[in-house]
Amino acid sequence: MNKLNFQAKKHLWLNWGSYWKVPGIYVISGTLPGLFGQNIAYIGLSRNIAQRLEMHRTHALSDTHANKAVQNLILNAGETLEFSVLWICDKPWDHGGNYETTLAERLAIKHYTDRTGIKLVNKTRGGELGSKGLGSAVVSVERLEEFKEFKSIKACANFLECTSEKVKKADENQTTLNGWSVRILDVEYHRRRAIKSNWFNNVQNESWESLPNNSTLVFVVIVFIAILVKC
Repeated sequence: MNKLNFQAKKHLWLNWGSYWKVPGIYVISGTLPGLFGQNIAYIGLSRNIAQRLEMHRTHALSDTHANKAVQNLILNAGETLEFSVLWICDKPWDHGGNYETTLAERLAIKHYTDRTGIKLVNKTRGGELGSKGLGSAVVSVERLEEFKEFKSIKACANFLECTSEKVKKADENQTTLNGWSVRILDVEYHRRRAIKSNWFNNVQNESWESLPNNSTLVFVVIVFIAILVKC
């Protein structure tokens, strides 16, 4: 499993040919013109990074981009416009890779939000895979000679009059809910759960611990501004 690389090489805009059919996490960044300038960034995920970056460019140029802040960045950042690939997915996309990529994007967005002075123009916390999504997990419940099957965890939770988290815990701990034994039957669900556990417990802890917090830089900037005001 690869780690997020927040010091990844910066590439000139349009030089994304080598990332054709490469899945992972990318960041578009640049400085908007103005008296002080403003550093802007957008983080995205894709099964094909080069294709997705080309789509960003095409939509921006045709004034049809869904995120007008990204469109403004692409059209006005000039020579400062660049991109980096923060993380490359090394799993088959339809067998855990897509889910792992959603986790990586959310962590990348959290890092930029919490630890940098760069304005992030993402509209969500990340992890969206489009209209197809990750799909719902089939759940079965059994009590004595009764058996029921549900097309989603939420549907099962509604039947048992509990939360979805309690359904997941009952499956994980092999306990009962209101007298019903609960089993989540979806193989992909259990694959995703294992990926998430491994991601947070074994890999990303190292990446986050090694990253400097931006609070020191912010403090220095505040002190510097205060000195200028006094002068």
